[in-house]
Amino acid sequence: MFKKFKILYLIVILLGNNLLNDVAALEEQDFIDHKLDIFLASKNDIKIKEIKDDQIIKATLLGKIESPKNANFNNAEIECDLIGRSYQGRSFSCGFSEVEDLNGFCKITFKDKNSIILIDWKCSTTAGLQGDAVCKGKLDVLKGFGDYAGVIGFGKLEMPLIKTIK
Repeated sequence: MFKKFKILYLIVILLGNNLLNDVAALEEQDFIDHKLDIFLASKNDIKIKEIKDDQIIKATLLGKIESPKNANFNNAEIECDLIGRSYQGRSFSCGFSEVEDLNGFCKITFKDKNSIILIDWKCSTTAGLQGDAVCKGKLDVLKGFGDYAGVIGFGKLEMPLIKTIK
């Protein structure tokens, strides 16, 4: 079974080799906005190490992307390695008794297995759309391989707290 979290916006511009040869075409190319839903595998490798009142989180999350509006991303596999810290928040400043600060890297592997996008991301606990605690942050596309060689991009990330995934 899969659990769901969302990358709200992954905005990328594809700068393939054919575009790099044509500067005029490159200037006209615009960013493409993608909304990706990610379904996590039910069993993920999540380890928590206690250090007094804090916890160090180390995890590998696996899943599949669902993107009905974009056939390229639909059914692509995603693997994310993360490390972070969970600690007691000061409720008067952030509103949450427990805060997670996470960062990591994700590898999106497309159907042909040769096309890959590498992403760097960071997120911190904040209120979600329903007022629940979620981890919101930003991501950057680091590099693309295969059909995505030359890709650049950035985006926003929203996912449940790691302790709720476990």
